[in-house]
Amino acid sequence: MKANVQVMATLGWADAMLNQPQHFIQVTRLVAAPLAEIRSLPGDEKNKRLFLAAEEGALQEMQVLLAVGADAGAKDTVRISGLHRAAREGHIEPVRCLVDARAVVDSRTNLQNTPLYLAPWKGHVAVVRPLAALSADPNARNQWGMTPLHRAALDGYVEATAALLAVGASPEARDDSGATPRHLARKENHQDIVELLT
Repeated sequence: MKANVQVMATLGWADAMLNQPQHFIQVTRLVAAPLAEIRSLPGDEKNKRLFLAAEEGALQEMQVLLAVGADAGAKDTVRISGLHRAAREGHIEPVRCLVDARAVVDSRTNLQNTPLYLAPWKGHVAVVRPLAALSADPNARNQWGMTPLHRAALDGYVEATAALLAVGASPEARDDSGATPRHLARKENHQDIVELLT
């Protein structure tokens, strides 16, 4: 109970009440439960809850789970981590939280995708710069030799393409088929990206 009161006395708790009501109820339930009960959950259950919280951007819930032993670097059966999920959904603060908790910034899935590769895949430009600032490699290649810039160009995300170029992504990188990001943009008729990459 004492630990619950300490959590509720933080600025983060007050911020959640005011600015993140969609997550506040969920966090309230988690913190209201005895922390001993949460601590007693098996590690894989804590990690599954962390994955879900990362995907939903539930920062306070993530912080509680990490505090009671969830593994920031845990991965599921296809090697997708909480950091991959937070990046894919564009959640900046959860990304920072997981890296601060020692998640590997260039962690790889079974397809060799990094969190930075998944961010532009859904057009989440806001996550690109923070990941790069945390030393994510903008030229990391996946199983097919594609970089995050290939992904952004293929899917037509102009802002993500510009952000990746700004953090050092190579427009001349070739995937295993020999295609550059410009080739992929041209093939998909993303003329604005073709011009950006020219």
